[in-house]
Amino acid sequence: MKHAVPFLLTLSVLTLASCHAPQGSLSWESEDWSSGSSAASDTSASEQSTTPAKDFITGYMEKLSSLTSYKSVTKGTTKAKVLFIETTQTIDVTSIKSEYRYLKNESHGAVDTVHEAYFHNDATLVKNLGEEKYSPKTLEEYLSAYGVNPYGRNIEGYSVSKEAIVSVEEIEANSHLVTFDPAKATNNVRIQMKAFGGLDDYPIFSHIEILIKTDADLTPLTYNVKADYKARRFGFDSDCHQEYEVTFSEVNQSPEIPNLEQIKEEYKF
Repeated sequence: MKHAVPFLLTLSVLTLASCHAPQGSLSWESEDWSSGSSAASDTSASEQSTTPAKDFITGYMEKLSSLTSYKSVTKGTTKAKVLFIETTQTIDVTSIKSEYRYLKNESHGAVDTVHEAYFHNDATLVKNLGEEKYSPKTLEEYLSAYGVNPYGRNIEGYSVSKEAIVSVEEIEANSHLVTFDPAKATNNVRIQMKAFGGLDDYPIFSHIEILIKTDADLTPLTYNVKADYKARRFGFDSDCHQEYEVTFSEVNQSPEIPNLEQIKEEYKF
């Protein structure tokens, strides 16, 4: 039997459980980056980056989109402080891109959350913690409910439009630090976090940066993500700091999707 968790501690971990923003309602935002997704024409990025770095986002997104398959595994933590209580929640995500696609997003601590989804063409099957069966949704319905297309033209759910990128800095060969605009990059992530965590409102970001390491041909190797934001649940605000690493493997190979044949047969997927 689990021990009861004090109310403020429960409140804090539930707030950060949404952690892989303003009042009102947000709608899923299109991920069209072709008209200027790179920092190449952004004055602030131009002042802070070398020419190769300025072109990095465009080239990288084209490479990522061209990959027929890969597996990514995310490990990290979110630390939250509400009033005088500090808590830590783990982040554990597996994402597989192939002909069929698969996402399992887990967060564990004093509160556990699990979101699992299969994707094929414009169809999805979704199951959250406590649900016995997968619910069929169109991709449009999924995006309306959860905001982020895990295999869309984004980086970890953050927009890569020209307006959403503050700067791109080439740290060393094949290593680029991308800083995102906390408001303009987060529309879809806010929807996802509010849905996953059952928050009172959309989180409000203050800082987002991702260190992207690639091969020489821009094939992804790792992301190191840091984000700061405020989240609200049950009327209490929590300051959250998130850090996690995404590791890519089995690129353009045949990563195995858990239980796929059973899912296809049972749900005619």
